[in-house]
Amino acid sequence: MFSSEPISVLRRSDLLGLVVPSLAESLHFWAAALGFTLTRQGKPSSEELLSSAQATAIAELEANNYRVLLIEQPKSAFQLPEPDHAAPISLLFQVNDLEARLGHVRQSGFEASPPRTITQGPREGWQVATVKGPNRVVVELMQPRQADQRP
Repeated sequence: MFSSEPISVLRRSDLLGLVVPSLAESLHFWAAALGFTLTRQGKPSSEELLSSAQATAIAELEANNYRVLLIEQPKSAFQLPEPDHAAPISLLFQVNDLEARLGHVRQSGFEASPPRTITQGPREGWQVATVKGPNRVVVELMQPRQADQRP
């Protein structure tokens, strides 16, 4: 049974941890294409190894107090193959200048859809574009209408 009571302990999303086969490829996507800043890189600590025992390296990036932890775990010989149509990891980020960010995305060598306008609902009038990154990561970049943007 689900509770309709709000959980006061959960305040906001703080960190996204992704296990990736290539740290270099993922760093290029998150830093060059999306504009995250690399805050640390190196060997995983003992705490980080608990979440991924086969981790060989980690990198942490940040943008506007949102952190992404990339955990490199090369594919092993005994690992089962990935399904042909595995579900993507989908993320949504608001941006202030969608066209400028899409320019960075494309210049970095990643695919991005042309911006489209949301036509109904609470985000009516917002611009949104889809970016395909490595490891089945799909990012939706959204730019609010001018009236909805915070200073």
